[in-house]
Amino acid sequence: MKELREKFLAFFDPNRSMMFFVVGTAALTIAIEVIYDTVKESLGLGGAWILALVLVIIAALAIAYQMVQRRVVGHVGISEELKPQPQPGLLLLISPRKGTSVHAIEYHLQNNTLRHCWLIASPESLPTAEKLQDEYQDRIADIHWGKGYLVDADQVKDTYDVVTRILKKEVPEAGVDPDDVIADITGGQKPMTAGMALACLAKGQQVQYMKAKRGPNGEPDTSVPPEPVKIDMTFVTSGPIT
Repeated sequence: MKELREKFLAFFDPNRSMMFFVVGTAALTIAIEVIYDTVKESLGLGGAWILALVLVIIAALAIAYQMVQRRVVGHVGISEELKPQPQPGLLLLISPRKGTSVHAIEYHLQNNTLRHCWLIASPESLPTAEKLQDEYQDRIADIHWGKGYLVDADQVKDTYDVVTRILKKEVPEAGVDPDDVIADITGGQKPMTAGMALACLAKGQQVQYMKAKRGPNGEPDTSVPPEPVKIDMTFVTSGPIT
């Protein structure tokens, strides 16, 4: 679906493909002329003027909308109540302790849904990744971990590069639809979280975090397992702030 959308957008974005843009623009122009001529023949000159006026109003509204958006750096919508569906693919940031990783894995293992899991760890959390691999190797068909998924916990770009490689190369090679993969940003240190979030934002990837229930004083309630919350990564691209 994403590939189809990207190819379709090429007909209306000269930065993607100039040839497709020319074809798309020509096709759109011809379609508008055909509609205009049809309306003119059916409703006369008055109907044609009404159609033209409607198109001008739509264009003006679109321009106004873009001008408003140019004043916005970006917007990420977060729905705190939206749970993700269990997915066949899961990317996990691993902390030195198992923490919420087990709960995230168990959630997506519902109905044996989870088949591919990527464990991204720092040198300090690599032993935890190994324990998770040992624990789930009989329940998850494909677990990726080890040196190829080792990152510097203090370098945002390190995690960004690994996650981008997984999403761009390894997910397709595993035969998984990118829409069926979700990344959990709960574990790891803050630079790791930032790196994964940026990579997923750039690719339009599903993202979740594990939300713990808290007591009246704000302390986590360990008697209740944390639950995943899906982050709506709706991003509005903008121009420079004026």
